Amino acid sequence: LTYQGLFHFIVQQNGCSTRALWRNPTVLLLFFSVFCINIPSYGLLAWLPKFFVQSMGMPIEVSGYIVAAGGAGIWLSSLCTGWLVGKYFHHREPQVILICALVSAAAILGIFHTATAVSASILLFVGEIFLMATFVTAFTLPMKRLPENIMGSAIGLINTGGTLGGFVSPVVIGYLVGKSHSYESAFIFLSLAMVCAGVAIVPLIKKPAPSLPVTD
Repeated sequence: LTYQGLFHFIVQQNGCSTRALWRNPTVLLLFFSVFCINIPSYGLLAWLPKFFVQSMGMPIEVSGYIVAAGGAGIWLSSLCTGWLVGKYFHHREPQVILICALVSAAAILGIFHTATAVSASILLFVGEIFLMATFVTAFTLPMKRLPENIMGSAIGLINTGGTLGGFVSPVVIGYLVGKSHSYESAFIFLSLAMVCAGVAIVPLIKKPAPSLPVTD
């Protein structure tokens, strides 16, 4: 409730309505993309250690090391993505998002089929690097594609998509694992979410110019 109140305050201060934001195609695409990105982002953190222990029979301390490798990937990607994209891929951010999302999806799905802790660590490290690269790059687009009068409120709305993804992810994963009695369906779900996150940005590839200001 506090977050929603803050979002509506920002919208009012910027002079545009929530309805007007929902009519902006760029905002909608980024909302959906960030929603999909946060599904595996939250999902992997929530139940991946349990998968390693219960399904792969690993000791709990080994599963901790694997998850730590994923955390290292998140840290490295957060540190470097903004600089790399800004220096080498300016105006090609949607392409970066698409490629990174697909690589992350492949790595996430590969974790289910791996047989050793080392290979699982490598795949999770790679998957988290490209997942975070997708997230960071997506969050730079409002500043590059939207006019200043709606930028703040648009970022707030887009971030609610990420929060919603974090809510949906564990609920769906629990349902899938409970119904199928296998983690494979959960990994497929997380991978498809990353694919959708990348594909959602494809329409922005041909739209380098900022959108027109949004009014009531």
